[in-house]
Amino acid sequence: MGKDKWAAVSAKLSTMSGDGPKSAYELAMERLRQKDKEASVDDRPLTDEQKAAIADARQFYTAKVAEREILHQAALPGVRTHEELDRLNEELRRDRERLATDRDRKIAEIRALVRVGRARVLVTLQVAETGDPAQRADAIGRAQDAVLARLPSTHASVVRRYESIPLLALEIDATALRALETMTDLVAGVKLDRAVKPQ
Repeated sequence: MGKDKWAAVSAKLSTMSGDGPKSAYELAMERLRQKDKEASVDDRPLTDEQKAAIADARQFYTAKVAEREILHQAALPGVRTHEELDRLNEELRRDRERLATDRDRKIAEIRALVRVGRARVLVTLQVAETGDPAQRADAIGRAQDAVLARLPSTHASVVRRYESIPLLALEIDATALRALETMTDLVAGVKLDRAVKPQ
């Protein structure tokens, strides 16, 4: 799978409308499906674990939206002008769109991993800053060890361990992606690098 195709799958998604104009994501996915059809590549069915990962993503972002709406309602009694009300409503709208985009991107990542089997990712680790290079390298190594110890070994493999920057390059599947997302005490972020075609 080429970089352009992977970028399309990982791109920010728009909230979909059933009858309205197609979003950029929908158009990109149509192009991907057409290319797969031409290449005789069939979509793989979701496993129970992958379905659970998608359900978890939806539940997580639904809770985030509910939390944001509670904060919005709590702020309304303090509104004194139409301008303040408009500002609060606009902030809520933007936050809803951002959360919907984050949710759909996460689901797309899971589905993309299902389509290609595995992917290479860069995992950003949470490591405290220190002025001593040796201490920092040691802290990075310990964080990498901790992440690897909590990953299901059959679902992830090490591509590269960085010594001076808090990164870990891995080749993972959807199950490992889900595991990484639970490591909020160790992992600051996961960035998709490129797809790896199944052997």
